[in-house]
Amino acid sequence: MISHTETRSILKNILTGGLHHKKHLTTEFLELLRKTGRRKGFPAAFKSVMRNWKSWIEAKIFYRHIKVPVALIYGNEDWSLAEERMVTRDLIPGCRYQLLPNVGHFISLEDPAEMVKIILRGP
Repeated sequence: MISHTETRSILKNILTGGLHHKKHLTTEFLELLRKTGRRKGFPAAFKSVMRNWKSWIEAKIFYRHIKVPVALIYGNEDWSLAEERMVTRDLIPGCRYQLLPNVGHFISLEDPAEMVKIILRGP
């Protein structure tokens, strides 16, 4: 069985891999994530999401049918490959693509103010 300390350490390692500035991952936020993970029903829901990861990739065949405005936002230090981002951008008709400087995969942790501006501005 994994202890709470090991769980926190594993979670921290995973999340810091998606950050450009590691300082944005606070102890308080990690603790909140750990508490969330212990809520009733969460482990089963999370396992279901992880079991179906292949469907995320397969869903790309439907992107060309999207009829609503889309803003596709990436950090310039995101762990996804630039080529993958361009493929996604090109599959979504009329999407607005934006690359943010000095952030990784978790933009809302590293630059929450910019993320709010983007959401409020809309696609």
